[in-house]
Amino acid sequence: MKKNKFLPLLASIALFSGPAILVAACTTEISRYQADLSNDLQDRILFDFVGVNYSVSAKSQFSSAFKQGMDFIKKEVEGIMAQQEFYNFFREKLNYSEADANAAFTRIKDNLGLNLLAADYFNTVNSGQSFDRKVYTNKLIFQTNNWHQMGTTKFDYSKSPFYSQDSPDGNPDLVNNPDEVFTSTHLYSDENLANPKIDEQIQRIAKHADENYNKELNYLTNGNPIWDNPGPEEQLPPTLENNNVVKYQKSLERFKWWLRFRYQQYYYSQILPQLNETLFTMANILNSILKINNNSNSATIQIDNTKYAAQLQNWGPNSVWNSNYKLVWDYTTSISNAQNLESAWTSATPSLPELITGGTSASDPLTLNPLFLTRLAGSDQKIKNTVDPILGLNAYVSDTSSKDYNGAVTNTDDKSNNKISGWRINTNDDTHYWSKNNRGSFAYSAPIYWIDVVQNLDFNYYSSTDESLTINKDEDYGSFIQYWNIGENSKISSSNFSKYMRGPDVTATNPDADPNYEYYQNMKWNTFWQMIYFLASQAETNPNKEVAATNFTLAAKVLYPKFIRKENIYNIDFWNAVKEYY
Repeated sequence: MKKNKFLPLLASIALFSGPAILVAACTTEISRYQADLSNDLQDRILFDFVGVNYSVSAKSQFSSAFKQGMDFIKKEVEGIMAQQEFYNFFREKLNYSEADANAAFTRIKDNLGLNLLAADYFNTVNSGQSFDRKVYTNKLIFQTNNWHQMGTTKFDYSKSPFYSQDSPDGNPDLVNNPDEVFTSTHLYSDENLANPKIDEQIQRIAKHADENYNKELNYLTNGNPIWDNPGPEEQLPPTLENNNVVKYQKSLERFKWWLRFRYQQYYYSQILPQLNETLFTMANILNSILKINNNSNSATIQIDNTKYAAQLQNWGPNSVWNSNYKLVWDYTTSISNAQNLESAWTSATPSLPELITGGTSASDPLTLNPLFLTRLAGSDQKIKNTVDPILGLNAYVSDTSSKDYNGAVTNTDDKSNNKISGWRINTNDDTHYWSKNNRGSFAYSAPIYWIDVVQNLDFNYYSSTDESLTINKDEDYGSFIQYWNIGENSKISSSNFSKYMRGPDVTATNPDADPNYEYYQNMKWNTFWQMIYFLASQAETNPNKEVAATNFTLAAKVLYPKFIRKENIYNIDFWNAVKEYY
């Protein structure tokens, strides 16, 4: 099998000509050096332990690494190791082509990063604060004609060979000028939403500054006038129109890329380091939670009941699964309206809608309810914009963490059957809402079961070639989930939401002929990565952060020795940061 070459972490150390500051490691003692050296020598030491061949291009990639501090460098290194582990999974276990393996990791990393940035943005805006002001205190913002701050310098994109390029890739319908690209018409029109070339264009423009910020910033802004008229404090994504959830989801995705462009420096310095650390842990979990028995051109997937899977779901009474991962939506209204809704709760027609509708017959399939929560708002208040990385529905609170009523939502199994999706009961007074500051909040919780997510999951989803493996899985649930189901211990939720999350059986479906294939697999893989992220992220917003910290240490003790021999670490500051993993 062709081995990957883009991350030579396993290569032996190459000593460079020049001042003899780096010494070959001997068997008895390792010489390490402080970081207060010249920039050139610092970079040489950095590339020495990362294992990247020293070159001008490699040096420029890490030219500001020491300025960011050792914690930033450490997370950069972890991001590189994570990429290699993800690559190994797709390339060596699932037999993806080299291009597909690389593209799969990039897509996963981009999706997670965009969700983090968008959630940060919406949480700030929804709290009545300006994200521009939060970010602009120390990070430059990329201004455009229709989104800028009064008193800031205008950007002249015509001064950049990249941004001023017409017809990139020979496509006469595309330009790289952000003033023309990041507009509502260009991003969200029906015609442009159907054009995948525009998605490629948006992503290329949003990422351009990652490698070109330092060399282009000066001539983009030098000598330019100041904005003398105020722009909007924030931009909001398109709203759901005509119950078209798919269009809304795609529009929201493009809006996230607009945020990625505008707040590139914030993304690079704040979001990315945290994400690299999380991907590092995710890579180790991925390697443990999925067992691939690879024989010739076919494979058997085993979803092993490891400690990681057990962190997502566990046994309850009477051999019924309990989910530890829940999605929570919130509807907050005036206390008087909340009381009116509560009084009508037991009427013949329920006052609050369900997340999933249909399923009454073969001709009435289960579908996502596009009016979920939106119908309730009416004239009382506007549903706040939020980021639901799985279903794309507004009013999403977060996975498993609702600040005001998290304890009540997660501890109401007996009264409101929290093992299935539905509106929760406030156990303090047996109502369906929680009151605070003359407002009433209703909580809808949807537990997601790992066993549902891996059912009907197409492991060839990220592959564009025929090289990938044919996955052999028995249609019998108990055979597929080999180490979980013992005898009758296979009772999983029969709720409509659980059935919806399982999706159609990919073994009985021709993806080219099934109009729902792309939708379901995208939803299931987004769910898959969000659940692994839940096990790996140490962010304050993750209610599972303490468990994730333990999972990180387990990953570090596996991956650091695997990819970087301790004899190859010459910088004492870096060694002090990682020595506990050896």
